[in-house]
Amino acid sequence: MKLDDIYKMAKAIMSEKPTSTTYDNVVVDQMNVILTELFDANNICRVFYGKEPLKDVPLMQSREDDVPYETEYCREVIPYALASMLEIDDDMAKHSLFEAKYNNAFVKHLKIVDEGDYDALSA
Repeated sequence: MKLDDIYKMAKAIMSEKPTSTTYDNVVVDQMNVILTELFDANNICRVFYGKEPLKDVPLMQSREDDVPYETEYCREVIPYALASMLEIDDDMAKHSLFEAKYNNAFVKHLKIVDEGDYDALSA
């Protein structure tokens, strides 16, 4: 999924028009913060599904970049995280709501892996 697709979902969550450019100048940097924050959890999810973990946190350069995270992160967790971050200076009530939805989605999609698999992630 492309960063721009996630951005469009975040704008929909925020009730922004799809054509809105209000946050265009910060969305790539905000996504890089979110991807760093979710890196370990996404790698655990990958191991849970029998995939190799990502070696490094992906660094987005543009809205056209592919986000190599698992579907549940791209379609639910990250859009709420992004909506929350984008609203922080505009509307604290919306920010708090989106932050709660982000935290709920994060917990909902946590996976449990064997201790040995988890240790391999940190090696």
